[in-house]
Amino acid sequence: MEPVILSLNVGSSSLKFALHRFSAEAAERITAGAIEGIGVEVRLANHAAAVAAVFATLRQNRLPEPEAVGHRLVHGGPRHEQPERVSPVLLRSLRETVPFAPLHLPNELDAIEAVAARFPLLPQVVCFDTAFHSRLPEVSRRFPLPRALYDQGVRRYGFHGLSYEYLLTKLGAASIDAAPCGLLPSPAKPAPPIGRAVLAHLGNGASMAAVRGGEPIDTSMGFTPAGGFMMGTRSGDLDPGILLYLLNAGEDAQRIERTVNHQSGLLGVPGAPPT
Repeated sequence: MEPVILSLNVGSSSLKFALHRFSAEAAERITAGAIEGIGVEVRLANHAAAVAAVFATLRQNRLPEPEAVGHRLVHGGPRHEQPERVSPVLLRSLRETVPFAPLHLPNELDAIEAVAARFPLLPQVVCFDTAFHSRLPEVSRRFPLPRALYDQGVRRYGFHGLSYEYLLTKLGAASIDAAPCGLLPSPAKPAPPIGRAVLAHLGNGASMAAVRGGEPIDTSMGFTPAGGFMMGTRSGDLDPGILLYLLNAGEDAQRIERTVNHQSGLLGVPGAPPT
């Protein structure tokens, strides 16, 4: 049995995909690609159209049809901490989670529903970038805010968790399922502890995570992917008084969000003009 699995990674205006064949020994990448500019080009008006384009490409190139689809989701909110099989109940719950990641989750959920609409019997599994950090100790998850806000889900979630899990497997510090999102079981194998280490995910969005014995103990990102150290266009951590100042100066939440996520960081500090 060598199942073929399609992995989808949805961005705000992009869709990355990879098709793998899995055996007991290894994963073979059959093909991979990316679609950019979704919502800009008329022929790919949204992520549902991008999903259709991916499946059309697989057919046109006579590639194997996937037996399951795995999705990376940026946020699981306070209720979803492990890979889960897609179901109507799960989708309803994830729609309620959208306020935790309004820039990313709607497009990711649209892609899931687009797959289900075309192939209703095709199994789909989601795994969350926040799941790895769900094992953080409470002292790392808590912000110095009233307890009631923590109980409402205002806490440090951390991101890039799938990247950190991958790094730990390469370092021999963890045994993660052989297939993405836990679609297949992995053979049991000993995993020696890594001791103490700081791992980095560096890109336009960047973060760091401290691990001990293969378990997370702290991370730079917090409630959203905008937190942490300065990134390509994101500010990273700010004095909360700055946001209050901007609100009192008449800036609305949408404008502040654009400033913090798209006009700051390495782009904004040198004085690049607003976009």
